[in-house]
Amino acid sequence: MSTNMKIRTDEVRQVSERLFDYLKAEGLDEFELTDDYYWVISSEQRYNPNADPSDFGLEQLTDNWTWLVRLRDGDAEPIRQHLVWLGAILRWIAERGSR
Repeated sequence: MSTNMKIRTDEVRQVSERLFDYLKAEGLDEFELTDDYYWVISSEQRYNPNADPSDFGLEQLTDNWTWLVRLRDGDAEPIRQHLVWLGAILRWIAERGSR
């Protein structure tokens, strides 16, 4: 079953701003990455619920953050992969960043 849904960039921005406001209100102004390596699977396998994932890779949050800092500082041009790296950081914050 395929589901198509359109989501506007402005909507994603609005949701993100609300979530960052929430973190600030909770006093979560800073995070210490206490983990580094994490497992990833290919997007082809990630979005195929009819197959068991078998192609695992390993990435690092510190590497992700290094690339994001380069973007922040103007030393890199935005590419879609920055969203993947930001997503990994945000997932870590959501799952482990408040302990």
